[in-house]
Formats: sequence, C-alpha cells, structure tokens
Amino acid sequence: MSLKVVLPLLALAGTGLGWQHKAEAQVRDAIATNEYSLIASLEPHWGAVEDAIPTALSVDCEASPDLCADLDVASFPAIRFYRPDGTKHHYRGSRKGSEIGAFVNRMNRPVITPVEKQTLSSFRSSDDVVVLGQFTTEESSLRERYNDLAERFHDRYSFGLTDVPESPGRITCWNNAIGAMQMSSELEEVDAMEKLIKKCAAPLVPRLTRRNEAEYLNAGKSLVYFFARIDQFLDAWSSAVIPLAKKYHQYITFVTVDLTEYPEMPAMFGLPTNIEDAVALQNPATGQVFPFTGEITIDAVEAFITDISEGNIEPWDGETILEVVEVDADDEAAPTQAEEQKETREGASKDNVEDAKEKAALLAKLNPQSFFACTAVDRYRPSVATMKPILVASLVASLAAGLSVQKRGAISYEGYQVLRVKTLSKLASVQQKLSTIPHEQWNHDIDTHIDIVVSPDQVANVEAQGLDYRVLHKDLGESITAESQLRGTYKRDVDDLSWYDSYHPYADHIQYIKNLHESFPDNSELITAGHSYENRTIQGIHLWGDGGPGKPAVLYHGNVHAREWITSKVVEYLTLQLINTHKNATNATDSWLNTYDFHIFPIVNPDGFAYSQEVDRLWRKTRTPPPPPPQNQSCYGTDINRNWEYGWDVNSLGASTNACAQAYRGQRHSDTIENQGLDAYVRKVRDAAGIKLFIDWHSYGQYILSPFGSKEEWYAPELGKWTKAASILSEVIRDSSERRTTFTFGPSGATLYTTTGAAPDHVYAIGGADFSYTIELPDTGDYGFILPPERIRGAAEEQWVGQSALFPLLDEVFFDGIGPA
Repeated sequence: MSLKVVLPLLALAGTGLGWQHKAEAQVRDAIATNEYSLIASLEPHWGAVEDAIPTALSVDCEASPDLCADLDVASFPAIRFYRPDGTKHHYRGSRKGSEIGAFVNRMNRPVITPVEKQTLSSFRSSDDVVVLGQFTTEESSLRERYNDLAERFHDRYSFGLTDVPESPGRITCWNNAIGAMQMSSELEEVDAMEKLIKKCAAPLVPRLTRRNEAEYLNAGKSLVYFFARIDQFLDAWSSAVIPLAKKYHQYITFVTVDLTEYPEMPAMFGLPTNIEDAVALQNPATGQVFPFTGEITIDAVEAFITDISEGNIEPWDGETILEVVEVDADDEAAPTQAEEQKETREGASKDNVEDAKEKAALLAKLNPQSFFACTAVDRYRPSVATMKPILVASLVASLAAGLSVQKRGAISYEGYQVLRVKTLSKLASVQQKLSTIPHEQWNHDIDTHIDIVVSPDQVANVEAQGLDYRVLHKDLGESITAESQLRGTYKRDVDDLSWYDSYHPYADHIQYIKNLHESFPDNSELITAGHSYENRTIQGIHLWGDGGPGKPAVLYHGNVHAREWITSKVVEYLTLQLINTHKNATNATDSWLNTYDFHIFPIVNPDGFAYSQEVDRLWRKTRTPPPPPPQNQSCYGTDINRNWEYGWDVNSLGASTNACAQAYRGQRHSDTIENQGLDAYVRKVRDAAGIKLFIDWHSYGQYILSPFGSKEEWYAPELGKWTKAASILSEVIRDSSERRTTFTFGPSGATLYTTTGAAPDHVYAIGGADFSYTIELPDTGDYGFILPPERIRGAAEEQWVGQSALFPLLDEVFFDGIGPA
C-alpha cells in the first residue's frame, strides 16, 4: 500500500490487540498541537498501515476512557480524521488497510480536484469511486449543490470538476471496483446528484452491515448470503462470485455476512451457528428460506439457485438444523442438494455437530477479528423476529403479480413528453428550430412529422418556437410505468397465452425459449450465437420438421435495438405458432417446418435489453465500453444494426462516427462481440443449407424494408420479387387486422432512410439470403417504443398471419428485373 500522508494517524481501539498502543499523554499532546490524524483500524490491517505511515499511533480506549470521551468516542472501535485546522472527519469505510489508505489519500487532497482534458484519465483511475462534475460557469446553483455533496462524501469518494461551454451540466460517476458508470444531466431535483452517486457506488457483492442492512434487505430482490468468520474468506468469495452476481443481478443480490457481527443469523436458515462458512438463499415473497448444504463452489451455488427456481429443492421446514456437507477435492462428486433432499431430510448427526464445534473453536482462536465480536455482537445481536419480516424480495422474475419490469433506480422520465411536430413543406425550418431545443428524435421518416422527446422544462421552448405539434405522451414516465407492469405470473406453460399480455424481464425470456424447446424436444435444439460483452448468452432455438434438420433456413433476429420490446414478443409468438402448427398438422404440407429450418433469436442484444429494463427504458445500443479519446468516456454502446461488415463505410449518412450517438457504428465493422457471434452464425447457416429468408425485427413505424439501405440509389436484382412479396404480406396483414394495420414497403434507403452496416444488406450480400427484410412493427408513433401491453397479442397475431402468407411465396418465380416491379 503506497500512501502519501502529510499527517500521522492515530487508532482508537481496545485491549487485546496485537500492536502497541501509545500513552495517553502522548496522544493528547499530539492532538493539541494539530499534528495528528485520528483514525481507527483493525488487526491485521493496522500493521500494514503502520508500515506505510511510520507516525501512525493507536490508543487503548479501555485504559484511557477519559481521553476517548474527550475525543467524542462514545463506542469503539471509532474512526476519525483530524485536519490541522481542527476539523474532524469520521471514517465510515471497512476495516481493510487498503481502504483506510484510500481514505487518507482523499483527506490529503482537495475536496474537489480541478480536472482538465490531459488529467482526466489519471483522475478517473485515482480511486474506487470517482465523480466528475461538468458545469458551465452560469450553472451556479448546480455547482453549489455539487460542492455541498463533495463536502459530505469526500471521505468515501473522490470528486473532480471541469468547466464545459454549453449547458446542461452533468455529473458522471465511475465505479472502478466493478467497472460500472452512471451519468446524468437531469439534476433539477435536489437529491438527484446524491441518488446517482449512491447508485453508482453500490458494490456488486456488498457486505451486510448495520448501516446498510435495511437498504439491501428491502431492495426488492432475493438475497444469497455467504457466511464466514474470516475476512479473507469473505473477500475471496466476493471476488469469485462476481460473474454470478452480474448474471443474476436483476433478481438476486449476493451479500457477504461476517459471522462475528451476525452470529445468530445462520440459525434463521436451518444452519448450525458454529459453522465455518455457509450459503443460504431467502425468498421472502413466499416466506421461504433455502439453506445450502453442499460443498461451496461457484458452479454448485449456481446449480442450487437453478434448482430452487425450478422447484427442485424444498424450503427449510423451520425446525431441523441441517448438516453442512464438506467434500474433499479428491472425493467423488457430491450429489446435488435436490438429490439429497429426495433421500433424506434429517438433520446433522451428533458427531458432525461436535466436529463443527471443534472447528469453530479453533477458528475463534485464529480469528483476527475476535475483539470486534466482543465489542459489537452484544450490542447489535439480530433478532429472528425482527429480521424475517424485512427480507422482502423476489427470487426470480414474475414470482408475484404486479411486479414491475422496470427496476428501482432506473432513469426517470417523469414529466417528459413525446411530441409529434409537423414538418411537411417546412422541414428545414422545423429542423433549425429544433436544433435550439435539447431533445431526442425518435423517428426518421421526417417528411410529414418528427417525433421528439423533451424534458418538462423544454415544452415551453417548443411552444415559444411556434412549432405545430400534438402530444403523443403527456407524461412518458407514466406510460413507461403502465407498460412495465406485469399482469400475472409466468407459469412456464408455453401454451398459456397470458405470456403475451405483458412484458417480462430478460431472464424470463431465456426461460421461455428453453420451455419452447422442452415442449418440442424431438424437433428443436437450443442454439447460441456467442455471448454479449457482459457475457450474456445470445440464446436462440432451432426448429425443424419431419426428416430432421438440414433444410434451407429462415432466420429471425429480435430486439436488435434494446428499447424495441415488442420485437422479442412477436418473434416468440411466431416460434410458438410454428411449433403448434407442426404438432397439429394432419399431413406434411401443413407444416412449414417440413419445408424450412427456422433459426430464431428473440433477443440478439441482451445487454442493451437488460439495461433498458433496469436503468434506461429508451436505451437502444449495446453496452460495450466507450472508445477513446477521453471525451467519449461516458458514451457506452454500439448500434448492432450499423456494425455489420457489408456497406459499413459506404457513406457518411447511414450511421454515426460519434460514440454518443444512437446510431454509432463502432470503430470498425464487426468490432462488437455481439456482431461477431451473429455474423459467424449467419455464415454457418449459409454454408450448411443456405438462407431462404432473413427478417430483422424492429419497431416502430409499420414498414417492410428490403435491401439496400446503404444508398438510396442502389437496387438489387431481386427487388422485384421482394417488393411483390412485401405487397402481399402488407395486404394480408391489413385485411386480417381489426385495426386495419397498414405497412409501407420498398427498398430501405429509398423508402425510409439510409442505413450503412445494416443486417438485411449484409445477410443478403454476404449471407446469400434469397429474401432479406427489416420489418418495423406497430405502431406509427402514437405510442412509439412504449407500446402498451394490451397491444402485444394483436401485433403478434398480425405477423403470424403475414408470415403464413409469406412462406408460400419464398419459392415462387417472380419478376427478376432490376428496379421496382
């Protein structure tokens, strides 16, 4: 640990520790002359602190109670920092020497560090949590609030400040410990900055303490506890379980529990209180707890979670104290807990309990934190009666009706409005006026109107500009809340069409795909197109008919853009109908699975989709890290539909080179891990039996678009048959729909707008697809991306009618001239 310390340190503790305390007179004299910082730490970390800071001191508060009382130390261990000017700061971090050192470094820096372009990189990496304020010189109120916040939290995080030429100002927070970033310019609310920083600084695997237990126990998630008595064990687990914590963070919080602080807690889970280490899961939505009794490994714990979610493990009966099994590395693999419960529900044997007691006694002698067990446990002993009721959570998505897809802590669009601004002959004038108003544009077919999202304080500016508009969403936040409400529990029955009555969390979608496969095991397989940047599987399903797989492929991609939630629902509905049609077919020609193999990926942008549910409902791109240079460091994500190889850099109109833009194309074609996996799968299918039909599903606008998007004047030789098929598809949907849903069709670049590096162009030109489309689903903008749940089933049923009309056309002979038919 390397520390640059101006002031020596002083620790307040108690007797029985393994370092030498200083005499009371020496301490009083040091503080009287303002030479010393006052801090408390724990063994064994204090030794490292003393090694790094030769002037560090400690005080025995039991031997010198008057001194500690004079220093306002009501209980110990206490943590303080005194500056030469006499100001005092409480240390509120953990007992680790590394964090104490970081605290001292913060105390010896300015409360707010001026940051310039050339120092941004070093500042960003200067601490575990780093906050940067970026304000104009006129934003004095924001600066004042930011300064106050830095004064309050300077002991925990490092704060920087830089000037920017244009408003609105913003703050960016980096959590370097877990590789996370939060940024917002919506700072009008008094506590907006504080909320963002606390969310950013939250650890991925927190330690349960008296200060934070209410926060985590009431966070709306299930908890997986890891209990241990030794710091090193807790830290090692925190690091090892991070992949699981990331994978399941939508529904489960993994926490560590120091048994010296919570000695009685294992008993609440049916575990012996003298255990060495243990794991348990709490599902308060059902009032159930699940103690883990096997060998603790990451794979075993993940299997344990899966077994619980699938109903393979019974909850604890509330009475029996269970045996915790220890398995040596050389032993045969232990049976799963589900298998053990089928054989026995008996508690631990007397011999095993005695063994556990002996091990606990030995650990107690070795435990370097035994002092704190004495000073803190009696004061904070948890009560089973008070602990149980506040453990409220949901083990997996949709356990309780009425649970919202949108999670707590998400970006709020409360009061935001979506406006449709008329353009017509005044397009240039409207665009010029809108350029003066901060907004996000939703649509690209701007000949008649532009749909924009504006914050509450910008609505008056739209009116002041004299723009002709109507309101699509009076309160976008309310629309998002209504859209996100789950109407019922997913029963894992693929024939239960209530699945299409509401939107569902990402993990439920993955489970639904698996259930589709389980309902059709002889004619399907689960497939993947690699993984996302955050290591989520790009999960799909492959369907075939009689005679096995190997026919020409129909390939579907859904949720290419994260916020287009309707697309995955429609793709899943089509999958279900393909399966059921085959099951109910009376002859071979009744099922399209006997003509084509279907390769279906409902969510090809899983990171972005999860982020749109947890943080920002309007997120579009992936979650890949920002590219250099430093000014891009708050700009996450790449548009997958601008990252394909074919036509990637044909012109500058079809994508953006700005990393912050919604249509950012990446630094190079195919430089996202998502695109690499998808492209590899396209080429694999091409080389196997060829691609008959590719559809990239999007929303909104109601379009059926064929290549090319790269340039308006490019026309493929197959355009005639594509246009004829699209016209039949559009007509069938219109005639069968209660809403008379009408789709506009034609080549993408000429019909809608230029798109370079887009999937339909690539899958046609390089993947060799006979038919290649983008289908933009409903609606035409009244709801836009926030299509209400009650519209899901209708949109899906329309597309099944349309696809059923399209499939027979795939092998028909059409006009094959160049240009529109």
